[in-house]
Amino acid sequence: MIRIVADTNVLVSACIGQGPASKVIEACLIGRLMPMLSLALYLEYEDVMNRAAPFQRARFDLHQRNDLLDAFFSRCTLVDIHYR
Repeated sequence: MIRIVADTNVLVSACIGQGPASKVIEACLIGRLMPMLSLALYLEYEDVMNRAAPFQRARFDLHQRNDLLDAFFSRCTLVDIHYR
């Protein structure tokens, strides 16, 4: 399985429109891609997805974004980041 790290803008874009970012998130949700996630990225996702400004004309409201985020997190593999 292909492992990926989805930048925050991919999740934001998937909530706003139905372009390529939506396909990436969909592939993660159905198991074609395996999203990898660090604690820092988890916290960034949570912060950005709960902001109002980027989503004023989005197709998903706050409740739907949080549902998507929960589903996405359920498919993620948590990884530790190590610095040298």
